[in-house]
Amino acid sequence: MSNEKKELHKIDLLTINELNTHQDLDSFYVASYQRGYRWGITQIKHLLEDINEVAEDKKYCIQPLAVTPREDKCWELIDGQQRSTTIYLIQAALKNNFAINGTNSYNLGYNTRETTKVFLKAIKEKDHLKEFTKAIKDTSNLFINENFKTFIDQQWENFCEKYRDEDNIDNYHIFQAYLTITAWLNNKNGEERKIFHNKLVNQTYIIWHPVQIEQRGQQTVEDFFINMNAGKIKLSSAELIKALFIRDIDKSEEAWDIKTMRKQKFANEWDSIENELHNDELWFFINNSDQNGFDTRIDKLFQMDCSAKGRKSEEDTYEVYTEEENRNWESIKRIFQRLKEWFEEVEVFHLIGFIVNSNHMTIEQLIDKTAKKTKSETKKYFNDVIKELFDREVTRNEKRIKEYSLENLDYNQSTQQCNDVLLLYNIKLIEANFPGQRFPFNLYQQNDTQWSIEHIHPQNPAKLTNREEAMDWLEDYKKRMDNEIDLKEKKQKIDEIEELLKKEEKEGKITNDIAEKLREFAEEVNEELGLHGIGNLALLDKITNSSIGNKSFSKKRKIIIDGSERSVTDKKTATYIPLGTVNNFLKKTTNTSDGNISLSFWSAADAEDYTKNIETLLTTYLPQKQGNHE
Repeated sequence: MSNEKKELHKIDLLTINELNTHQDLDSFYVASYQRGYRWGITQIKHLLEDINEVAEDKKYCIQPLAVTPREDKCWELIDGQQRSTTIYLIQAALKNNFAINGTNSYNLGYNTRETTKVFLKAIKEKDHLKEFTKAIKDTSNLFINENFKTFIDQQWENFCEKYRDEDNIDNYHIFQAYLTITAWLNNKNGEERKIFHNKLVNQTYIIWHPVQIEQRGQQTVEDFFINMNAGKIKLSSAELIKALFIRDIDKSEEAWDIKTMRKQKFANEWDSIENELHNDELWFFINNSDQNGFDTRIDKLFQMDCSAKGRKSEEDTYEVYTEEENRNWESIKRIFQRLKEWFEEVEVFHLIGFIVNSNHMTIEQLIDKTAKKTKSETKKYFNDVIKELFDREVTRNEKRIKEYSLENLDYNQSTQQCNDVLLLYNIKLIEANFPGQRFPFNLYQQNDTQWSIEHIHPQNPAKLTNREEAMDWLEDYKKRMDNEIDLKEKKQKIDEIEELLKKEEKEGKITNDIAEKLREFAEEVNEELGLHGIGNLALLDKITNSSIGNKSFSKKRKIIIDGSERSVTDKKTATYIPLGTVNNFLKKTTNTSDGNISLSFWSAADAEDYTKNIETLLTTYLPQKQGNHE
């Protein structure tokens, strides 16, 4: 593309050569509010090596230059002055020290110090540091290593003895950079330097980001600079990618009115997709967190497209799209349409939502694995993924077991598996009781909620603080153990501890002696009562779980029911409580045929009925029962 077609008031990609020769760009200005040049040896070396390693058919893309126009073809650098100064010095070193005369580089003026502006100009135009770069060229095998800094500092001392008026911190860093660049280039042969120069000016691109300050509502350029560096203003990757697609339309040979129509159609499609992704039901179906660093939600689609192209997840998406062959808007639309189709079919929505939100696979992996499958094959694949997960075996106590078998689930030994089973159970519970209704993954992940496993019957006395709490905690055990013939003897220990508690003040802290007896009692009976098994576990957010602590069942019940009602009336701020957890405390899964039901504690029968309900709803996925094998 010719320079005449490159409009500097738009976001674009410019080669270094285009920066050097553009008819509307003569110089950059660095204002006094900016800090001086501070790049060190390591940063300079990395930039040189990155440019040198670019393949012949690839681009090397440098981070954005945020600029705003001044007078006389001068542009003020708001962000990117360290990079632009380094490239200015690289070009000066190539020309002065190695006679590689490409186009003249852009001019650069620092207003931080008048001497800095003069120093930079003297390096470029008068080869001001010729005497000191000659020392480098005359020294064979001068490597940029731990000793190189000592060499630089010695040369700087020599320089300051000769030019005392130029001794300041900004000039020191510029001096260090220029000598570092010269030393690096000196270790290359003539042909290698020519190849490097070509990569620098023709394959190295900057993201040109012009800013119209008045349109941003900023009083001064300095205000914009401060907000940018405070993170209040970000250069969105999606905005930059959008500009590339628009540029592709502008580059076409079509008539002006056709290009205008295409750009409007593209903008409408872009906005429509971004708006639809702001439907939280859709967004959290494909994301297991909102803390993923996306400036705009459409960024997620570009990440997925990059993944489909085999690019690494840590690669910057914008850099991928600077390569023209990677830009295909129809591909983005196809990915979005596929997600919409999955979202609209409730059963598929639930299958994918579980896989993604259980952290078993990412949506990118699911897109990749189903790329060539039919609709029915895709649905079967999602079911098979869950079945394979639930069929996994592990070794426990020197035996091979199915870790997702309900009888093998244990709070202490398989917390993640318990969480997976309870999440899928809650999803299937909604399917069974409210056909067509979706599990609210958006509420499940609201404000990046952290989930935990709650013991329905209290089991840990560690957080009990006073006599009243301890008495309530023991009361639940008494009720539970009344129906357990084998444990009646151990129930006597409750009576003994209660007698000790009665001697304490009602609101006073329990003694260390009583706390130890409570702990010993829990260790003796919890396993026999099955309190760490799935029949005593429910899914609950950590905040609510922490608030109910080791309260008695009846007190937990009130908190859970109140919280569930709030989550219905105030979805924005109240924490979501899963249906299965609410049902536990309403005893919805308990068999009431004999009319014998108590809402004051969680019995062994309640736990057994609850486990059977889980087994019924998840029978498609749970492993078949079988004896443990060696």
